[in-house]
Parts: sequence; structure tokens; C-alpha cells
Amino acid sequence: MRVYFYSTILLSVFSYAGGDIVPVELEMKDAITSNNIVKVEPIQKESLIKNSTIDKKVDRVKNFTNPQKYYIGILGAEASFDGKTNNGVLKNGHPLGIIAKVGYNVSNYLALETRAGVGLKKDTVSQGESQWQSLFGVYVKPKINLNKNMELFGLIGYGAVKQKINSSTIHANGSSYGAGASYHLNQDWSMAVDAVRYASEDDYDVDAYALGLEYRF
Repeated sequence: MRVYFYSTILLSVFSYAGGDIVPVELEMKDAITSNNIVKVEPIQKESLIKNSTIDKKVDRVKNFTNPQKYYIGILGAEASFDGKTNNGVLKNGHPLGIIAKVGYNVSNYLALETRAGVGLKKDTVSQGESQWQSLFGVYVKPKINLNKNMELFGLIGYGAVKQKINSSTIHANGSSYGAGASYHLNQDWSMAVDAVRYASEDDYDVDAYALGLEYRF
């Protein structure tokens, strides 16, 4: 009886004082909600990581390590003729000319390139006056990036040169090879320098040393 009596009194007091378990349930819900908010934080971190990865890929493009597919260029060149022709020994020929090039970037490490050029200024050689009339070459171009701006490349292919000495015209063709470097001024423009042997026969070599600009698109 006493236990029942005291229990009744306690229940009455709690009821009168507004005691209820609902606030306790709300507190538990708040706690659960709080836990859910904490669990969302790792997802936000993963999102930041993904955004960082995208930013790095964009930076690679800005740093020119992922080049545009096509490029064109214009080079000022000094040719060098050295060898033996039907007119005798040819030495010290350095006529000037201009070379245009068009290329396609197969990947970051390989390109295909075509070149064509014409002579602009004659030079005096041992047999009189010399001028290269035309130049043509097709190449495979392996390349490597030293950093975000500097690139080294090689040229391996076929070349043909037509040269005029006094009133005679000389044709030379065969394997062609060379090497050079380019410096990226920005995402579209570069400066390039190279040395190429455009034609090589048994007694006759044609080399050219060039400097110019290149535009990628």
C-alpha cells in the first residue's frame, strides 16, 4: 500500500510539473541530426579532392603539356652548302631563306611535320654566287618537355633541295634529320630554333640553321 501510495504521489507531482518524455525524444532526434551532419563532412572533403584533381588537369593545359593538335610556323634560315659538284668543290655557301612549317601533334611526345622553303638572298661561294631556290621536307618529330615552357625535339625524315650556282641548278635529296628546341611564350605562341640537314648525298650536304615563331591551334 505504501509503495502504491508513494508511486501515485510521484506520478501526480511529475504530471503537475509538466514532466513528459517528449523533450527527451527531441533531444535524441537533435543528437541524431547532429550525427548526420558530421557524417556529411567526409563527402564534402571528397568533393574538394575531386575539384582539386580537375584544377590540376586544367593547370596542365595552361602549362602547355597537353598541346593543341595543330601548329604552323615561320622560320628565318641560313643555309650551308658544302661538298663537291660537277662545277668543282663548293665551300662557304651561306645564303638566306625562309621556311614555313605545318604540323600535327599525335601526342605529347610525337608530332608529324612538313616543311617548305625558298631562298631570299644569294651568297658568294668558291664557284661564284649561290642561292637555294626551294626546300621541302617531311618528318617524324619525337619531343620531350623539360618543364612547362621548354621543349626539345628531333626531326627524322626525307628532304629535297634545289640550289642554283651561277647559271647551274643542283638537285639534292635523301635522308633528312635534325634537332631543336622551342620555348612556349604562352598557350598559343612559341619561339623555336633548330639545325637540320635537309639533304645528304655522297659528296654534297645541305644544312640550315633557323630561328622563328610557331602558333598552335
